Amino acid sequence: MRAFDKPKTKAMADFLRKEQGRVVGLSIEADGVFIYTVSADWCDDAGSGTFRADSETAAIKAFYDRVQQGNGDVENPQHKGRN
Repeated sequence: MRAFDKPKTKAMADFLRKEQGRVVGLSIEADGVFIYTVSADWCDDAGSGTFRADSETAAIKAFYDRVQQGNGDVENPQHKGRN
């Protein structure tokens, strides 16, 4: 299920349009901005599909700095380079 808070910046709105195939959720909370992917498909180097930062633009940067293709394993998601 996709769940998106309303973006507060044009940068985030543009990012969500561009990444609609990879990003499945956006949560803007008091403690940060969270971008979500399906971990089995797209994750960070630890297999997490959550990218968090203090602002929308920082969350976008965190996403692009760390996102990697996942290994497709729903039970144990890791980036594709890991077994």
